[in-house]
Amino acid sequence: MPGHVEDLRSRMVAAGAGDHFLWFGEIGIPVRGTNDPQAFYGYPAKRQSVPGASLDYAARYLVKCHALALKCGVQRIYWYNYQNRGGDIDYAEHHFGLRSFSGSRSDAGHPLPAYVAYIHMLTNLKGSQFVAQRSPAPDIYLFEFAVSGTAGRRLLAWAKPGHRVRLPLTALANGLLAKDVRSVTNIYGARQAVIEKEEITLASMPVYLRL
Repeated sequence: MPGHVEDLRSRMVAAGAGDHFLWFGEIGIPVRGTNDPQAFYGYPAKRQSVPGASLDYAARYLVKCHALALKCGVQRIYWYNYQNRGGDIDYAEHHFGLRSFSGSRSDAGHPLPAYVAYIHMLTNLKGSQFVAQRSPAPDIYLFEFAVSGTAGRRLLAWAKPGHRVRLPLTALANGLLAKDVRSVTNIYGARQAVIEKEEITLASMPVYLRL
């Protein structure tokens, strides 16, 4: 994403709009979910197949996209979309939603994992300002946010897929001690026991640290 945004900004500068704000007007990912992985999935009319994401992958993707977009200075992000648009299991366009499809306008469908991740992201980051992205180790993504009007901070961190990295807490923030960390939760809000003896273990599942 950073490379994509950099290219967009270069085009904006060339067009004389270098100081214009940047929004993501539509971003999302189709979710195959528990559909048969061997079956066709995509756009049947064109016979164009797409891989489709698992429910958990889509939730992680949502959180990571928001963190990277905020780091790149994107001011607004419109996620596509709130609710699945249909129930055809092989049609990708029906499965971008944060909630399941329902044929009734009065029924918003049940929340999918990405919806839970979205709500927990807002719980942690709403009212916060992006401060910096750091790389305390080659395979680690770390984002710091300041809670507006307070001395509080939030850290969002994860390791590249397939990696598990143990780091001293001071690698995440200067002078950080275990007693300074109020909570560590994954993207679904479940508390994580990943801190031991002033060290933290990070994996591909993003975690929020409340300081």
